[in-house]
Amino acid sequence: MESRAENAENTVEVCTRAEIEKLPEPLRRYCEYIGLENAPKYQVVRAFFKDTKFIFDDKSGKVLDMDYDLWLFFDKPFRSAYCGSSMYGIPFEGEDYCDEKAVEGGMKGILGKAIPIFDIHSKQGYRASLISWFIEGLVLNPSILFSEYVSYEILDENRVMVTVSYNGVSGTGVIAVDEAGAVTGFYSDDRQVEVIDGVETGIGWRCECEGYSPENGILRAHEVRSIKVYPDKEIVYFDAGQFEVEYR
Repeated sequence: MESRAENAENTVEVCTRAEIEKLPEPLRRYCEYIGLENAPKYQVVRAFFKDTKFIFDDKSGKVLDMDYDLWLFFDKPFRSAYCGSSMYGIPFEGEDYCDEKAVEGGMKGILGKAIPIFDIHSKQGYRASLISWFIEGLVLNPSILFSEYVSYEILDENRVMVTVSYNGVSGTGVIAVDEAGAVTGFYSDDRQVEVIDGVETGIGWRCECEGYSPENGILRAHEVRSIKVYPDKEIVYFDAGQFEVEYR
């Protein structure tokens, strides 16, 4: 990721009033709320989530205290993340990754620095990566709203459907914006697929955002949660409070 960041093209561009005015009204409200006009358009963002609660296994309820190192690139949709934790006192490492040539996204895990325990990857994983890239970017680098790979459809005064299309793959979701202009959440039926009773089954996925406060010249949500939405239950599987962000 460091090498990729070094090769990213630097830009001095900022978010303009003309760009904001082209967005659907709920998203214009969001831009006003956070003060996006004249904010820099970053090409690389790195976020550090320390001691994040992560449900490793839904069935057993196994929870890990995880450090999550997230990289987002904005010249084109790309993300990757490294997580570090331990299981039963043994170091556990995981990686979210994108294979752009194979058009697959995946996650791999290694135990004890040497023992591979899983490597799950698919085209659906690539779609999930695109959706994650957008909502993470919306929180951490809102200039993603102007990306050429993103399109919008207004659903009502507080909801906008977003479609991310890249590399022959598309994913959709719905952004929720409150009356003040804060993005409070994002929901997608496209992102999450799990094997249930031996069958790959799509389930809902929701991200919640709150705790807005000033950082780096704009308002940013400082609390985020990721939730799996099953027909009969919801599971918060990623819960992060304060986290550090590095802009490049």
